[in-house]
Amino acid sequence: MDHNTRTNTCPENNASWLSRIFFTWPSSLLELGSKKILSSEDIPDLCPPCTCNTNYPRFQKEWEKELHAARYYDVVNTTHVSNGHVYHEKSPPDNGPRSSSQHTASLAWALLRTFRWRFSVIQCLHLLCFSLLWIAPIHLRTLISYVEKPWGGVWQGGVLVASLFLTQVLDSIFYQQFIYMRNKLELSTQNVLMAAIFKKSLQLSSSGRKNYPVGKMLTLISTDAAEAGLAFNNVSFSFLSPLNIVVVFVQLFLLLGPASALSLFGSLVLVITHIQIAGAMQKLLKSRMEKQDSRMKLLTEVLTGIKAIKLHAWEVCFGGRVTHRRDKELEVLSDVFLLKIPLLLSTTVAPFMVSALTLAVYVFWYEDVHLNAAIIFSTVSLLKILRRGLNMTPDFFHDLARLQTHVGRIQQFLLEDEQPQHPTDHKTYTDFAIQIKGGTFSWDKAIPPVLKDISVCVSRGGLVAVVGQVGEGKSSLINAILREMVVIEGTTDVQGSIAYVPQQAWIQNDTLQQNILFGAPFDKKRYYAVLDACALGPDLELLPGGDQTEIGEKGINLSGGQKQRVSLARAVYNDADIYLFDDPLSAVDSHVGKHIFDNVISNKGRLSDKTRVLVTHNVSVLSRVDTILVISNKCVQERGSYEELMSRNSVLKQVVSSSPVADIDPKSWDTENKPTDEKRVLASNKTNSEQKELMRMNVFSKFLDAFGSTHWLLIGGSYFLYYVTVTLANIWLSVWAEGTGSHYSGEHHNSTIHPTQGHQPSNAWYIAIYFALGILQARLLRGVELIRAFNDQERFATRFVRLAETHMKFNYYNFISNRWLSMRLSFACHVILASTALLIFLEGDAVSSGVMGLALSFAYETSNDLRMFIIRSTKLDLMSVSVEKIMEYVAMETEVDCFDRAESVPPAWPDKGVIRYRNFSLRYRPGLQLALQDINLLVKPGEKVGVVGRTGAGKSSMMLSLFRLIDPVEGAIIIDDINIADVRLSEVRSRLTIIPQDPTLFSETLRVNLDPVEAYDDQEIWTALRHAHLHTLVSSLPGQLLYKCQEGGKNFSIGQRQLLCLARTLLRKSKILVLDEATAAVDMETDDLIQQTIRSEFKDCTVLTIAHRLNTVMDYDRILVLNKGIVEAYDTPERLLQDTKGIFYALARHAGIV
Repeated sequence: MDHNTRTNTCPENNASWLSRIFFTWPSSLLELGSKKILSSEDIPDLCPPCTCNTNYPRFQKEWEKELHAARYYDVVNTTHVSNGHVYHEKSPPDNGPRSSSQHTASLAWALLRTFRWRFSVIQCLHLLCFSLLWIAPIHLRTLISYVEKPWGGVWQGGVLVASLFLTQVLDSIFYQQFIYMRNKLELSTQNVLMAAIFKKSLQLSSSGRKNYPVGKMLTLISTDAAEAGLAFNNVSFSFLSPLNIVVVFVQLFLLLGPASALSLFGSLVLVITHIQIAGAMQKLLKSRMEKQDSRMKLLTEVLTGIKAIKLHAWEVCFGGRVTHRRDKELEVLSDVFLLKIPLLLSTTVAPFMVSALTLAVYVFWYEDVHLNAAIIFSTVSLLKILRRGLNMTPDFFHDLARLQTHVGRIQQFLLEDEQPQHPTDHKTYTDFAIQIKGGTFSWDKAIPPVLKDISVCVSRGGLVAVVGQVGEGKSSLINAILREMVVIEGTTDVQGSIAYVPQQAWIQNDTLQQNILFGAPFDKKRYYAVLDACALGPDLELLPGGDQTEIGEKGINLSGGQKQRVSLARAVYNDADIYLFDDPLSAVDSHVGKHIFDNVISNKGRLSDKTRVLVTHNVSVLSRVDTILVISNKCVQERGSYEELMSRNSVLKQVVSSSPVADIDPKSWDTENKPTDEKRVLASNKTNSEQKELMRMNVFSKFLDAFGSTHWLLIGGSYFLYYVTVTLANIWLSVWAEGTGSHYSGEHHNSTIHPTQGHQPSNAWYIAIYFALGILQARLLRGVELIRAFNDQERFATRFVRLAETHMKFNYYNFISNRWLSMRLSFACHVILASTALLIFLEGDAVSSGVMGLALSFAYETSNDLRMFIIRSTKLDLMSVSVEKIMEYVAMETEVDCFDRAESVPPAWPDKGVIRYRNFSLRYRPGLQLALQDINLLVKPGEKVGVVGRTGAGKSSMMLSLFRLIDPVEGAIIIDDINIADVRLSEVRSRLTIIPQDPTLFSETLRVNLDPVEAYDDQEIWTALRHAHLHTLVSSLPGQLLYKCQEGGKNFSIGQRQLLCLARTLLRKSKILVLDEATAAVDMETDDLIQQTIRSEFKDCTVLTIAHRLNTVMDYDRILVLNKGIVEAYDTPERLLQDTKGIFYALARHAGIV
């Protein structure tokens, strides 16, 4: 990723007024595009009037006015209004203070006032277009009169033709500028709304984030902002349509008298019908967006937890859930389109009927009046203009409904409660960096507090350890200090800047160096000192690009320990006053943890002069901290130094006495961990569409096949019949005019009747960058606590705006190119039309009035169709990119499932649990070294095998190979005499059980999370919960098994999530169980309980366990020692300990076992 700011000024800034009028300034860019495929660097920056720097401050000011006008901040104690948001000293009531205010802040009015001048200019241009449109029937009537009875010489006819050409040219100029300004308004509105949503997401309170999970916020920023901008654009287009209708009726009345009343009556009936349909459509649009939110929420969670879904063979289950929600959304969409049918039908058929009936009434009303060509021509011309107004009427109501729906959803989000903002500069300086007095905290006012009566004082420069069992509130205490929780009672005072290391490392899709710098300037000396202190030096040696290696999404090409050390290095490098460590040592080996504690956290480390709060389950470091806080029963039960607490019969003493204390040999650092060979495909390895470009006709044929031959033949035939009837109508009017002595015919006149131009499609870059933008939004929203802890909201907001404007500029230059093309095609059409009129004048009496009208009509239609054919062809090429991208994605390599040659495995397979690796080797992708090399081993039935090794030794690779997440280079895995490569993936994964390193929960009920396929009854689930030591917790929850988990299980601690995964495993209870560092996030006592459960409930099962805590596998039957992807040793623990030079002995010594 390019972190340098590149400037490529928009050519419009330096263009002359003539160049802007005729759109000649983009010519150089279009010329470049004709020679090569344009890249992002070739596209100039967005024009200043469309940027966030120009528009967002104005919007911010207007939005603050709306908040003040609604008395939004008067309901509760309000500290201040800043950045367009309201911050409260006290938490507002549920649903915020909006319920207490009779007037709600209106986002629509804020937008309208923000862009009021631009909106006014657009309407002025539209009024000029309408003026020329209203003049056209008068002009054409004059032409007909001149042809019927020439009242001057040839030069008068030439003047009339020239005036016709001039009005056409002026109308094109005004109309193209009108469309251009509308598109700029759309982009500006979308840009402002996207920025507002993203900035709000960084300030959202915990209760607000509960109401708006990541999937819903992604829908707001990707769909609602775009739809609101488009609807605002279209409303500005239809705003003056009532005026247009009124003026046309006046002209019709002057021309036809009372006979025009029929047109008025028909139009009123249509308008009333459209209003009723628009009301029903608005309700459907709201329902559709709710269902889209639901689908996007589930889809986001499925993609985030795809590894867990694959490991548990839940693809069919969750795929069905996504499909079901999509079907519900499609049902609403079907109803929307059914409502559109009468709208489209009325706007197409009604003008023809009104034209015929109006002329018929005129003829029968005035029996003595001769219906000549001038009257027919003018009437049909005016009714054509009326048709345009009527066409815009349903669009206006439809777009108004869309605007209300999407702006309303965004408005509701912007009015959500925000995290309280506290001043960083304190008037009173104390000796304590952190003070909590009588604090009671909760994640939501609707649920019981998770911390009660907390009083904590942390001295400046002090080191405080927080210990306690799973779910007691250790991480909640850290979040309370970060002010991420709702304060029920008490006060919190934090003096100084904060750096935060979360329990689950948050990694950006960026280079490793940028993940550490996190926006701070690069200091080489400090940077490499931090790398060494965080034990990252050896890892850089084997990473493909060193610290410039791009890290994949969620750190997928790093091991768990490496991700945690990168997160730690980020905090250490960004020099802060206060450091909050949420159990960072649990994800690393004991000797690595010793190195990190000595060199970073301890009173002799790099942070010795900083205030540090360390949540830990590692009892070996407790003797080296200043103060220990023991959390139990949601409050601080004990506090004091290690010596004080150990001198009495304390809870801490009981925990320490039951846990081994590591005695690490500093010299062992020479064999410290090497970088992981478990490298997944990097996010930077993106498909090069230029190398895989598909043939255009192949794309179209694939699309037509997917669409269905019957459908496109039906649509094509309908369009053909439509144009046949239009042509026949023209000819019939020509015959009618001839029969009445008229000199004009044709329904379509040659004035400036514009085809309605819809929203321009996105090009290939737009699609790619937008997709990337959505991913960025999802990643940033998941790291919002970390961003807020580092007080980095403004930097990320700026970065988001920059990427958003990069996306916008492709759309901007796309519609600019259309304006360039439309202007030139319009001139060509005007020349054709003027030439036709001139030739008719030169022919004189040789051409009848009917033929003249028909010729002018066809000249206009042909030239207009030619223009629209070229424009639509260009749009079709652009839109085909979407089909091409889908085809590329569908054609991507997928997991091979051997349906045709799969063995029919017995229903009870595996019934013994014998696992044999035979010459097994694998790598993650071509070009990387082997992650496992020539593995040969046998696991006997019912054996308990511990898998150990340093970081990157291949432990997780070996576990994943059992589930066939990675295909081998050679060799095989045999389970109970069956090669798993010959068994269907779903069979393999459903017959094995794993507790993964990263616990995954979905925003569903507890019951669904434990049993998504609904294979077990409630009694079995409660039994599993009891064995997982969660019975008491779940029983206390509202709804118990029906208790709704938040997104990612955020309303449970990491340890509780891991125990829920254990309960899920207990339900399945297969013959083979894999534990991938499953107890790293729990305390020693809970770890012992889990191990007891595994020994009792899986006593007849084969168990493979990867564990950082070596003591948990010391009573296993055998230990597998891996080193650099090969089997270093495989024997009983007792025999391995006899080899004092072996890796296992060194690991045992590091863990304090020997």
